[in-house]
Amino acid sequence: MPASFLSLEASAVRRVVSVWRRFFATALAEPTRKPEDEIAEYLERHQHDLPPELRIELERRSMSL
Repeated sequence: MPASFLSLEASAVRRVVSVWRRFFATALAEPTRKPEDEIAEYLERHQHDLPPELRIELERRSMSL
């Protein structure tokens, strides 16, 4: 079946919309979080629940970085 001008134009428009949709989805997506960031955030929130020795060691390590 021969393709009409309208069907070719519609597929081109869909392709452009798809490119823009992917671009905006990527640009607006939240950055992926690393497990290290999650652990650091958890330790920061719960630092007062940790034993003093562990808290001191974590502070030393964070200062040396």
